Amino acid sequence: MKSLHEGKKGSLFIMTGDVLPCFDAFSMVLPEDTSCIVTVPITLDVAANHGVVVASKTEISDETYLVSPVENLLQKPNLKELVKHQAILDDGRTLLDTGIIAVRGKAWVDLVSLSCSGQPMMSLYEDLVAAWVSARHEWLRPRPLDDLLFLHFGTSSEILDHLSGTGSGLVGRRHLCSIPATTVSDIAASAIILSSKIEPGVSIGEDSLLYDSSISGGVQIGSLSVVVGVNIPQGNDRTADNSFRFMLPDRHCLWEVPLVGCTRRVIVYCGLHDNPKISLLRDGTFCGKPWKKVLDDLGIRENDLWSSAGTQEKCLWNAKIFPVLPYFELLNLATWLMGLSNQSNDPLLPSWKLSQRVSLEELHGSIDFPQMCLGSSNHQADLAAGIVKACLSFGLLGQNLSQLFDEILQKEASGLKICEEFLALCPSLQAQNSKILPKSRAYQVQVDLLRACCNEMKACEMEHKVWAAVADETSSAVRYGFKEHLLESFNDTSATTYQGSQRNAHLNQSFYSKTVKVELPVRVDFVGGRSDTPPWSLERAGCVLNMAIS
Repeated sequence: MKSLHEGKKGSLFIMTGDVLPCFDAFSMVLPEDTSCIVTVPITLDVAANHGVVVASKTEISDETYLVSPVENLLQKPNLKELVKHQAILDDGRTLLDTGIIAVRGKAWVDLVSLSCSGQPMMSLYEDLVAAWVSARHEWLRPRPLDDLLFLHFGTSSEILDHLSGTGSGLVGRRHLCSIPATTVSDIAASAIILSSKIEPGVSIGEDSLLYDSSISGGVQIGSLSVVVGVNIPQGNDRTADNSFRFMLPDRHCLWEVPLVGCTRRVIVYCGLHDNPKISLLRDGTFCGKPWKKVLDDLGIRENDLWSSAGTQEKCLWNAKIFPVLPYFELLNLATWLMGLSNQSNDPLLPSWKLSQRVSLEELHGSIDFPQMCLGSSNHQADLAAGIVKACLSFGLLGQNLSQLFDEILQKEASGLKICEEFLALCPSLQAQNSKILPKSRAYQVQVDLLRACCNEMKACEMEHKVWAAVADETSSAVRYGFKEHLLESFNDTSATTYQGSQRNAHLNQSFYSKTVKVELPVRVDFVGGRSDTPPWSLERAGCVLNMAIS
């Protein structure tokens, strides 16, 4: 949420975290004294998983824009609801709420008044956005709409579709991760693993996404599944025979969150295509199965999940189903609730009933976001430190270590100390790989570490050594290349013209510096620039695409 000040008038621009705009915001012309909800036409099947804006048939025109007031806002509507509220456009599509909202002038004043109206807590989407709908409030007319292009990552299935669809070639499958050898794990090549640590004994299926997680042995993750923020420890409290197993089925989601004022965390799980807002009576599902089957199989009654006094529809969103317990008890009950446990309901059902339980709706306002962000930063810093240590000990320093050092410094308590320890290892880098490691690489690592340790003066001094080494490596590469070319020239010439002694005499001549004036066209590199010069070209083939301007 970002507040902008336009003279004495206030304004607000809101963009939800699952929206990526693909348009130039500077080209937008927003009306004064209004709140604008940005929409895009979308097919009805996609709209069923999102919010839908119902636009008025009346249009408001100006010299610079043509917009329509908002009549209603629908939450994950089915076809019947779309027809009832006249939300379907002439071309068979409907207007999707993107979560991109701009508020200006009088609308901003009214919004501030609403937020100060005495309500203890207001949800941005449920309360504020709904407040702009004329079907519920009359005081914010008119509200214009506009159709702009954007990319929405609203549901887990849409994320996987994007990662495995036409853009799959643009998505890296591994980044900032620790993965065991293929002989002690089974990780599909198409699985996307980001900022995660995987222990031996783990299986991950095709096209699954793991992010910001630590997965210990004995865990099996199916195909087309999403795992976020899960940290399964290697503890002694698993089972007596150490035969711990946990399986996440195909097309499921699993994530873990800390709660405000609670030392324990909550593990949340559901099917990839579960819609939390579809009710029990409208064939809502949990873990891909109808609620009626879930309740019958587990022996759970409706009043165990939903209050009989409530007026809300019974759905996954407000079902008090997720327990708050010690970690491995959580995993045990998760296996049972997903219908995968071999145990009977007798020992597990009472344990679940007696536990403190929360719903997705309650989690929405109870997640400890500062703690979650801190844990994520520390986790990524530890991963980066492990990768840097491996590079310094065994590698050729080809990675972007500067970026990894930045990740390490996110760990405020010990990040600087870790970088200082790595800096102490630098003098031995060139010695242990002197035959294959370019000096410029070793010097550059020291420069990056000195800067990470806030020693800019020494970093600048060391940078001179970097460029001196690059110059030396470049001249050596050119010299060796010229010598090989000279040998080829002699081999192509008749032996009767050049005797062996004469050839050796030519090759043993020293190279003297010469001044040569050359006029060449200007070359413009499109891609690959400097990949054909040392030290990069000493480690891998370089290729430059360019053009000449004569």
